[in-house]
Amino acid sequence: MNSKIINNSKKVFCIKISKLIQNKYKFLQKRSVANLINDFKKYAKENNIEIVIPSLQAIYYLINSHKLIDFKIFPIKKTITGLKRKKRMAKRSRITFAKSIEERPEYINNRSEFGHYEIDTVILNKRSKYCYLTLLERKSRKLFIKVIQRNSDSMANGLKTIIKENKLKIKSITMDNGSENVKLNTIDKKIDIYVCHPYCSFEKGSIENCHKFIRQFISKGIKRK
Repeated sequence: MNSKIINNSKKVFCIKISKLIQNKYKFLQKRSVANLINDFKKYAKENNIEIVIPSLQAIYYLINSHKLIDFKIFPIKKTITGLKRKKRMAKRSRITFAKSIEERPEYINNRSEFGHYEIDTVILNKRSKYCYLTLLERKSRKLFIKVIQRNSDSMANGLKTIIKENKLKIKSITMDNGSENVKLNTIDKKIDIYVCHPYCSFEKGSIENCHKFIRQFISKGIKRK
């Protein structure tokens, strides 16, 4: 439907149904848009009114975009599901406890010392509640993987489990600024934590490279059984 041009038949429909609702249904408390349209069809048929009745989605469009039907005349506004709603953006948790990767010492950068790790997750699919926690030791390139739920508590608990089961002595962790990492500072205060710059996954390139190999066996979109 053109946003600038509305044909006369739709205008006539809007006028007729607005009058009908205001007169007949103004005291009713349980009416939905769909029910009102069905009643209007019966009313038009019983009274031999020749009128073009738009589709339900077209009516929602008229309410939302052109204001030809007063939104206030519908007693139950929550039942109007066809209107576009503004998406609420989730508040991203800020990681304030980590040091910038720019402060990471050179002996970590050049992999001369054992005990410095990179951490990340591999998403199975967007709808899945689970993901793979991946932890990689920078010098040896040894990789640890654990299935966890996609939240910060599960991320922290998963890392604790990996450390305990493998008796790891972690000196530092390099991570991104994802919200799943906001509780990693609760594991051990002695561990130095470094965070990459936003949208710079190459700054933890070792673990990102491992993810490419993981994807050869576990493609994105797979469902976990």
